[in-house]
Amino acid sequence: MGMGNRDDHRILDRVAALERLDNDEAFLGELAGIFLKDYPRMMREIERGVLTRNAPALRHAAHGLKGSVKEFAAHDAADAAFRLEQMAMTGDLRLVEDAWANLKVEMARLLPALQDLAHR
Repeated sequence: MGMGNRDDHRILDRVAALERLDNDEAFLGELAGIFLKDYPRMMREIERGVLTRNAPALRHAAHGLKGSVKEFAAHDAADAAFRLEQMAMTGDLRLVEDAWANLKVEMARLLPALQDLAHR
């Protein structure tokens, strides 16, 4: 990964994630593997909520993804999902396309770190 960016821990804070699991590396890898199988479905549900402007469905889907990425102390992805969840909660979906685009960027940044965890 080279020098590493000082904001890398915003993508996935491995130390914080391990602390929650009593430093069980194998379990963290297992959770990452499960998430990698499950996340395309979560993203489809969020996308469906965005495209149909279905605020309750969007809130539910974004909340679920936020909870999952928080397991990995993935702060940027969690923040992006929370932004969508908040928009859905207030019903103000004017900027929902931007928020969805932002979530996709953050998830693309997170996935390599999760794949690395899953294949340790």
